[in-house]
This record gives sequence, structure tokens and C-alpha cells, in this order.
Amino acid sequence: NNRGIAFSALGHHQKAIQDYDRAIKLDPNYSCAYYNRGMAYMDLRQLERAIQDCDQAIKLRRRSGRRVETRLCRSLLQGQLSNGEVDED
Repeated sequence: NNRGIAFSALGHHQKAIQDYDRAIKLDPNYSCAYYNRGMAYMDLRQLERAIQDCDQAIKLRRRSGRRVETRLCRSLLQGQLSNGEVDED
């Protein structure tokens, strides 16, 4: 997950997604990896995938502070979807 964050910061979103995939494979309950992967998908304009990952992060997250952050993320993404800003993949 940490290396994925570094890749995202450098704009290497596909490499970041690969690292988040590995983190999720190692721990399917790792909500931060879903959230971070969702943000990488958002940067790549793959909004449906971003929403799926935000939804999963919300389901897994138990602490209220992070939950609010993922809910805000999802609301933003839904607003973009309703405006027809989805890229097909």
C-alpha cells in the first residue's frame, strides 16, 4: 500500500493499482488499500471502478473519521457520474 501511494504521488497510477491489488490479495479486509485504489481509478477517470472501491472501503471501515472521508469520496464520484463524465474501459 505504501509503495502504491508513492506511485500515485508520481502519477504512475497503473503501477499504484498493481500494488493496491497485491495489498488486497494479502488482506482482503484492508480498507485503506481499497480507498487508495479507488482514488487511483478516479485519477485515471475509471469512475465506476472508483465507486466500487469506495463502496468496499466504506463497508470495511469501522472508525467514523475515515468513514466520512470515503463517503465524501463516493458522493463526489456519483456527482461526476450523473454529469456524464464516465470514461468507458
